[in-house]
Amino acid sequence: MYLPNTRIPSLSHFVCHAFIVLFLTLWIMESQTLIIDNAAISKNERLVQIRKKIKDVFGWECTMNEDMLVKCYSITIDGELVMILK
Repeated sequence: MYLPNTRIPSLSHFVCHAFIVLFLTLWIMESQTLIIDNAAISKNERLVQIRKKIKDVFGWECTMNEDMLVKCYSITIDGELVMILK
């Protein structure tokens, strides 16, 4: 039976949705990998990286204790120093 106003999805419509699902899946997998890699860095390694970056950026040795250092500074996955202001 033929219904004149019925639209049957074309193959290109299906392929478009398949690519969107594939892209989202890959993006989620990559995001999870970055989170896992970031969590794998131990607290001591992070502190060493922060102290080294402070030395590179400001030119002085950081003598802050570990708790205060973690409250005031962080470091991104790319190695950028982040100052936390509250």
